[in-house]
Amino acid sequence: MSTNPQPAPPTHLQSLPQIQSDHRWEMKSAVSLNLRETFPLVAAEVTRRTANPMRLKTPAPHTSPSPYVASLNLREIPPSRSRRGDEADPTVDGAVRLLTSAATVAAAFVGVRILATLFVVALLAANASAAPAPTLHAALKFLATQQQPDGSFGGSQPHLKTSFALLALLSVADTSAPTNTAALTARAVAYLAKDARPDGFLGDELFPTESHAITLTALLNAHARLPSPELRADTGDRIQRGLRYLLQLQDRSSASPSRGGWSMEGKLGRPNDRRATGWALLALRTAHAHGLEIPPANPERATSFLLGSFKEQADNSSQIGGFSVDNEGLTVELMSALGGWVLATTPTAKDDWRRKNLTWLAKHPPAWTGPNYFYSSYFRLRTLKFSDPDDATATALAREQTHRLTTQIADHQKADGSILVPPGNAQNTVSMGPVFSTALAVLILNTPDSRLATDEDFRLPRRF
Repeated sequence: MSTNPQPAPPTHLQSLPQIQSDHRWEMKSAVSLNLRETFPLVAAEVTRRTANPMRLKTPAPHTSPSPYVASLNLREIPPSRSRRGDEADPTVDGAVRLLTSAATVAAAFVGVRILATLFVVALLAANASAAPAPTLHAALKFLATQQQPDGSFGGSQPHLKTSFALLALLSVADTSAPTNTAALTARAVAYLAKDARPDGFLGDELFPTESHAITLTALLNAHARLPSPELRADTGDRIQRGLRYLLQLQDRSSASPSRGGWSMEGKLGRPNDRRATGWALLALRTAHAHGLEIPPANPERATSFLLGSFKEQADNSSQIGGFSVDNEGLTVELMSALGGWVLATTPTAKDDWRRKNLTWLAKHPPAWTGPNYFYSSYFRLRTLKFSDPDDATATALAREQTHRLTTQIADHQKADGSILVPPGNAQNTVSMGPVFSTALAVLILNTPDSRLATDEDFRLPRRF
């Protein structure tokens, strides 16, 4: 684990690095056209887009995180072979005219190769202007208007919805939020803590294990930012009770197909559920990242249970690398994305399994449909974020699917900033409304820059 990085100077004060690309095309001709001097923001964007947006070997500075920007699928852009000296350098005015008028381009320059290169730069600049920062900002602004007087976010499954809204607000830097999130956070935490049962249960009646684990995760991430010592002390007590409650519900039976999981109903003896177990494992990892002592056997059992449905071999090649709901079923997107996150974040996982899972994710790209679009996308991008940053295939896949998901979400954002629910979702998801879908959309869009403990690449100091 690395330590907290020193804040980086603002982007506009940093010297632009030499543009390099691991793709078959390159931008040297863009440099020869003096675009660095004429259009420094475009040049900076081109430079930044050559890197994997999900790569966080060195965590982003907390004081000035860069806004989330999607990447084009650069692998599909044809190569440009022009070099400095092949043709005459254009003037500054000529470059401007090139980017604003196709007729002027044709009149001012001769050579298809130069035009192709300028088209690439213009395409990148156009995509930068359509970056999802406005989408993220509008979504956060919508969430800030939805908090009820009691601190909840109302409606069906209020603890789950409030926790996801809280996580969405906590995932962004204070300087990126459309409003001061401290008051919103304190009210939401006070509501969740007040509603906790004496035995430690924090969730809703519907999907109790899942909602309990997500609420516990939200309280863990919020604790250090609470302004009141009294609220911090009360929340810390609720966290300790909630953690004990979660550990007690884990299946410790000797039956190998079920050992280590959690049931969705939150009752021992019920069939274990991999979706509930995934959120429970996230809660345990969050507690560990914040300095709480978690017996190693508990996350190890959970990891083994989740990896138990991996398809290392299959008669149908499209199944290889995916995960199923149970050990014998067909692969599904949510389980395959969740299982991929477990593989990517477990040091002892097999590299061959990781590669096969990335292949499965590439063969089954995200589509705007249910039943678990938001959960699947949440874990899919975290699988790609924590994959080997030196793996060119993982880097290209991260770029492509980040762009795809960002576009899908932006295309389904309403004027008030909320995000629609894709067709095909279950009624309970639809009934939770735009707070649920918008909060998950923020967590998806902000994956590269998320400040949540399990999204960082370093360990936080002890909090409790």
